Amino acid sequence: MTTRTWTTSLAILAAALGGCTDRYWQARLFKPDTSELKQASPEAPFLKAHGKDGSLAVLRAWTLDGAGGTLSGDGLRYDADRKLLSRGQIELPLSDLALLETNRPESVSRSEVAVLGVVAGVTLAVAALCAMNPKACFGSCPTFYAGAPGDERLVAEGFSASIARAFEATDVDSIDVPRPIGSAVELTMKNEALETHYVRSTRLLAVPRPPGGRVYRVGDRYFPTGRELVPLHCRGVEGDCLADVLADGGGEYLSRAGATDLAEQELIELTFSAPAGPAGLVIRARNGLLNTFVFYQGLAWLGGKAGETFARLETMAPGETPAFTGWERLLARAEVEVWTRSGWKVAGAFGEIGPIAKETQLVPLPVDLPPGEVKVRLRLTRGNWKLDRLSLAELAGPAVDPAVITPVEVRRLGGADAGALSRLRGEGARLVSVPGDAWTIRFPVPAALHDAEFFLESRGYYIEWMREQWIAEEDPAAAVALLRNPESALRHLAPAWKKMEPGVEKIFWQSRMGATP
Repeated sequence: MTTRTWTTSLAILAAALGGCTDRYWQARLFKPDTSELKQASPEAPFLKAHGKDGSLAVLRAWTLDGAGGTLSGDGLRYDADRKLLSRGQIELPLSDLALLETNRPESVSRSEVAVLGVVAGVTLAVAALCAMNPKACFGSCPTFYAGAPGDERLVAEGFSASIARAFEATDVDSIDVPRPIGSAVELTMKNEALETHYVRSTRLLAVPRPPGGRVYRVGDRYFPTGRELVPLHCRGVEGDCLADVLADGGGEYLSRAGATDLAEQELIELTFSAPAGPAGLVIRARNGLLNTFVFYQGLAWLGGKAGETFARLETMAPGETPAFTGWERLLARAEVEVWTRSGWKVAGAFGEIGPIAKETQLVPLPVDLPPGEVKVRLRLTRGNWKLDRLSLAELAGPAVDPAVITPVEVRRLGGADAGALSRLRGEGARLVSVPGDAWTIRFPVPAALHDAEFFLESRGYYIEWMREQWIAEEDPAAAVALLRNPESALRHLAPAWKKMEPGVEKIFWQSRMGATP
């Protein structure tokens, strides 16, 4: 995924904290229809209207014309990029809206940024599970499924690190689609979390497989490979891990986080038979829930200031945000080291953000290795990585350019959605997705690519909704400390994580919201 991590985003959030009025947000969500909106409290001073085209209107005083199907009021109107379009009297057809949100803060700063900052505070009775442990609640941007309903399989999650418009990024994920391919690949994109997704585009990338081989991604390059060697030995901090990292073994290696320090590192040591020529380490993995917990804790410490802070993020241009490589090393990257004639050397890294879908990447190894067995080791943060496949693939040639396939049809609720198709082709505004939304996307596949390796490219960003339970933990100083001194913060957070670590997976997956394409 993108090399920008959500930790970089938190740094900007912390930097935006000073000098704001404290707030405690209470909010309710409504579908844009007359019967639901009549339930909205007239005492709520703000109504936030999310347009289907990604636009946003924030109304200070509002009225509903049920007969005419319109919402009107005095306020501010923004486009999908959060540029101010107009102020004053606004009239909105309910048919143009995707979601309505009322907010009642105890105190409000009347600046434009603060009004726009009514962004993520939401109380939604989605499940007792999330209320019981809100830092274990399901989330991590759009999820993509392949296969028919009832037999669908999770294949990817998109742009997990892009937590605000300023961090919009293109994400590429290897996907395993059902075979035989036929004339098209269909993927269903869902919003299964308490998030709003803004999807700029989706495309398939396809590279023909070599005979008997595969194609793997190295950054933005794609390498054909031939024979793959399984490890002879695998050992991690939890002991022997060979059965967990064999492609067809059915296991998954996940160590426990450090008892007193969530930044504690581990080494996974591997041995392979000698390959015939240049080779690379194939890694299939996903994140554990450790970095999700840290991210949610950062949002909890931001508390009532999170809305305003995110609003400031939304006004930033892409590329204006700094990088924090220390955080990337701790929670977003697993380094690959190989034994060479001059000792251990770093060959590259597996980089991924997201706890939901598995991602496969290749890390090429140096060509001047000592004769005999190949020794490789992974250096990574304990408890932060789930590994279920490690192998050594022999390279079968130079990098190959992928064919690009754009969608030709998008269906929603059983019918064609021409507007969504246009948006997912990158034509115009972003597609806005709220919890429970689902679209089935059809990509045509020519006969020459029926035996191709497929990769999903998605571009966009998302906004995480605040949980009411987080507000009670507001501590701006702790949020700043989390970014300024991550090593100390991760030691401080260790007891809280270790207490919830045993049961966090079950709650995470059970709190996923259903969606019907």
